[in-house]
Amino acid sequence: MDNQWECMDCGALIEYEPEYCCNGRECGCMGLPIEPPLCEKCWDKLLGKEGDEA
Repeated sequence: MDNQWECMDCGALIEYEPEYCCNGRECGCMGLPIEPPLCEKCWDKLLGKEGDEA
């Protein structure tokens, strides 16, 4: 399975298909994926949807 990645926050295995905007020469992304490999729980945590008391 080529699309099995580890969540970069908790390390859980997730289904992830990276998308790139360029090869790293056209902009400042340096060839990294547009969105990081995160599980749903970590994605919500980093976006502030869990425990948001603002």
